Amino acid sequence: MELLEKAGRILITDDEGTFLHSTAALLQREGYECTCAIDTTTAREHLNASHYDLLIADIKMPGNPDLEFIRTIPQIAEGLPVILVTGYPSLRSAIDALELPVSAYLLKPLVFDDLLAAVQRAVNRSRAVQAVFTIRKRVADWSRDMESLVPKHTLQDTLQTTVDTTLALSMHNLVRCITDLSTLIQSRP
Repeated sequence: MELLEKAGRILITDDEGTFLHSTAALLQREGYECTCAIDTTTAREHLNASHYDLLIADIKMPGNPDLEFIRTIPQIAEGLPVILVTGYPSLRSAIDALELPVSAYLLKPLVFDDLLAAVQRAVNRSRAVQAVFTIRKRVADWSRDMESLVPKHTLQDTLQTTVDTTLALSMHNLVRCITDLSTLIQSRP
């Protein structure tokens, strides 16, 4: 998987087909790749099968009582931001949203410019989080590789091979981390 894609991948889940498909079409015009799910079961399947930069989810839909589906997002897709949309705002759902990985709480009918601004912020945040996850994994892999170089035989037999391999692994991992950070910085608006 490429670390960064041009605009971002968004999963939209809503049981109102008109809202679902019109929102996807508008975001696709802006360069986002959108996948639609009519219910939480389908949304969960998409999240398990592929990486997304953002989830846009309706509050009132089957499979999401008391934001049950949204509460499971950190276990399904760690670091995935969520934009909640609703035609039925309530103080309870707004308060609950504060305790969840929700980056925006928007009311239907949506003002597209507000949605687009929220999407851009959320995708940027998602990419930063994913870059950190990727770098952490690379550092862990690097550490494991370095530990495997500890000589198991005599020091004289393996010293030169160990030094050369250590240097090569270090440079390889350092370049990958710097490239990831550079790409992230260059992709910022």
